[in-house]
Amino acid sequence: MMPTNEKQTIDFYAEPSVNYLYIVFKLIPHRSSANYLAQAGQIGQEMRRKFPVSGVAPLFDTRHDNPDRPPQNVIDSHGFDRYFRIDLQPATPANLINQMLNFIAQWEWIEIVYPSPQPASAALPYHGADVLSLEENSVRQPRVIKADEPIPDFTPLQYYTFSSAYKVPGFQLGGIGISALATFDGYRGDGITIISHEIDAWSTAHVNLPPERVLVAGAVDIDSHDTKSVGIMAARDVGFGIRGIASRAKVGYSDSPMSDLLSLYNYLYPGDVIQIGIQTTGGSITGCQGPLCYIPMESQQAWFDGISAFTAKGVHVIQAAGNGNVDLDHAAFARKFDRTFRDSGAIIVGAADPAVARRATFSTYGSRVDSCSWGWNVVTTTLFGANADLLNRENASYTRSYSGTSSANPIVAGAVASLSGIAKAYGIALSPLRARNILTQTGTYLTGGDSAIVGTQPDLAQAIYQL
Repeated sequence: MMPTNEKQTIDFYAEPSVNYLYIVFKLIPHRSSANYLAQAGQIGQEMRRKFPVSGVAPLFDTRHDNPDRPPQNVIDSHGFDRYFRIDLQPATPANLINQMLNFIAQWEWIEIVYPSPQPASAALPYHGADVLSLEENSVRQPRVIKADEPIPDFTPLQYYTFSSAYKVPGFQLGGIGISALATFDGYRGDGITIISHEIDAWSTAHVNLPPERVLVAGAVDIDSHDTKSVGIMAARDVGFGIRGIASRAKVGYSDSPMSDLLSLYNYLYPGDVIQIGIQTTGGSITGCQGPLCYIPMESQQAWFDGISAFTAKGVHVIQAAGNGNVDLDHAAFARKFDRTFRDSGAIIVGAADPAVARRATFSTYGSRVDSCSWGWNVVTTTLFGANADLLNRENASYTRSYSGTSSANPIVAGAVASLSGIAKAYGIALSPLRARNILTQTGTYLTGGDSAIVGTQPDLAQAIYQL
């Protein structure tokens, strides 16, 4: 039976030109997971009769024989066993997806339903192309050295690590001031595990990067994006190349589905850090049309619940705001990004233009954005030929133009890992909410009042005293 439901269960509708992977729905709470499976199965049967779908499957693997399932109390409190997915055929039209959403929403068992877009790396859209395409066409000529020549020291070019008070000529924004913590035990992320949650993984063959992924969830495909992000956070101090902000932290990788990330729940501990370097589309709202309306992943309820589970455990989650120039305070998002009603505990990170110390024009913004950092001209590691405009050599390539919230997010994640390492070394409790408040309150303000909508840049020299 499908009684008509008057509740507002459809979170958002599908938009044309967006690639949706599946439909997600969450059932209202009952007492037994068996009931959820039965209810979802009945919805699946009716869906197959009306639409070209294969059926319904759980979004998260919460079976009792799964060793990676979170504890039952976590599953119950966040409703992970109430989530299901309906896979969509490639290029399913938006109008057909919306018919499916309306059909599912009729069932009295539905708490929420929405289409899940394919995640995108938090790289900068630029006239329809992302930052990787922009960077590949860079006019800069990379320095090429012979295989037997030593790799240069590029740390003097890591401006984003400098003191907040020091402005490199041509830039109005200083750095996060990692050197101010050098006298404190743990300041390089000692004892902390960072999970880089991106679409592709970093190259463990790079001479400057962690040679081991201490935790892995999902498929591992090597690409330059995560190679750049991990360089910022945790490039090893080997005497050449660059040095990551939390260079002694352990690093793991999770593929982009939240189900993969959640499978690591049992293996992370309070003080560990998750860097979410992907973004999702916000659909069609005022001033932003089409698939480039990029906003944080937690706009989707399954992501919000997953992130909330980690932060409730004491794991710091650092999440890219996205590069859609979207106002998260817009009425279209209602209470979705209002901490009064909905707070995952994550740090949401915007991008700053260091040349003018203002919000980068592409960065998504709003009062929910907590921190920001360099969104242009970031020096880090990369793959051979992949925007290797600083040095192009197999397993030893470097770039000076990593950009977007892609670069800002790992800078803030590295800063959090540094503070968390110190807190662990000295037995100080540093919850995700406390870390967020410290960074926001002690950070460097952008000019023009932009920090009100894109946050402050971490200033570790100030943060350590409040810690």
